[in-house]
Amino acid sequence: MARLPRAATNGLITVGSIVLVLVVLEVIFRLFIPQHDFHVSTRAWDRECGLRLVPGMKGASISPEFNTRVAINSKGLRDKEYPYAKPDGTVRILCLGDSYTFGDGVNADECFAKVLEAKLNADSGQQGNRQGNQQGGRRWEVINAGVPGTGTANELAFFNVEGWRYRPDYVLLCICGGNDFNDNLRSQLYTWENGALTKHEAPRSTEARVGHVIQRLPGYSLACRSQLGTFLKTRILLAYYSRSGDRRTDPARNSAWRERASSLTQELLLALRASCAAKHCELVVTVVPQALPEIRQRMVESLILFLKVQGFNYVDLFGRFGSAPIDGSDYYYVSDRHWSAKGHHLAADILHDYFASADPTPDPAKERLDISAVGP
Repeated sequence: MARLPRAATNGLITVGSIVLVLVVLEVIFRLFIPQHDFHVSTRAWDRECGLRLVPGMKGASISPEFNTRVAINSKGLRDKEYPYAKPDGTVRILCLGDSYTFGDGVNADECFAKVLEAKLNADSGQQGNRQGNQQGGRRWEVINAGVPGTGTANELAFFNVEGWRYRPDYVLLCICGGNDFNDNLRSQLYTWENGALTKHEAPRSTEARVGHVIQRLPGYSLACRSQLGTFLKTRILLAYYSRSGDRRTDPARNSAWRERASSLTQELLLALRASCAAKHCELVVTVVPQALPEIRQRMVESLILFLKVQGFNYVDLFGRFGSAPIDGSDYYYVSDRHWSAKGHHLAADILHDYFASADPTPDPAKERLDISAVGP
């Protein structure tokens, strides 16, 4: 039997030693220095939309407050598979938003989109039974197209490129005032130039390039579950932010920034409503109740006033969530600050009251839309 060359033998010994050290360190961390948080990122840079969920990605998010599983379907949605063609007798709602819509901290069936879908279909079944029809009334499909870390700019781009292909009757936009103003400027997807909204290709940062490669490495999901890996990732991120300056400084303190962010967000909303109308669907907007600094709270209040003055279909979540949704409320996780399952159920209850009273009429023009084309 031929002996391995010395270089190959040394290489195997080196690799084996490294693996052994990593295994020992992993055991030490699990026994004596356990890390309580880890997250498998499911999103990646996208040229047209800025950020999109990675089709087929599976993982988990675990913290002291929750333990959830995440699976992305073949079209890049945290939902079951939906064909673009809408079944007869079906009313579709396409939900756009960030991590609140995506459902950070809850399982897929606990997201407000799926809870809303179940409630609306339960109504249809009861209505059908009262009419002696075992097939029930209209069928509802509520599609979760939320992507963490996105704003109105990303959501407008997604609808124009992909979302409209599902031929929704309604587009439900969930705005997060805590960071959407920031995200709309930071994405650089749209700018307001010479009285017009101009679309740009999403810039690809070094972080996005590195993340794109890392996500596709074999064993990525397993590495995210590693206690040692979580420890190292956390320390690297802390060092990165430290070198990048104090990220806690709120740009909303700058009046020029507030004006640019608010104006751009308003124009994006008007553009999304126009895009929805062009695709024969109706835009409905809601805003996440949050405990925000006074300056940002005023920005949110101004945005809500704009929605009402401009005649947007607006669903108010604030009243039933209460005046202090973060402090002591079980609708939110205390540390994470996203909605808990109870928060998603409350949001679904409020939205159910709105959509249950709606009476969408099938639009033949929608069925003739060419889904092979790119949006407006």
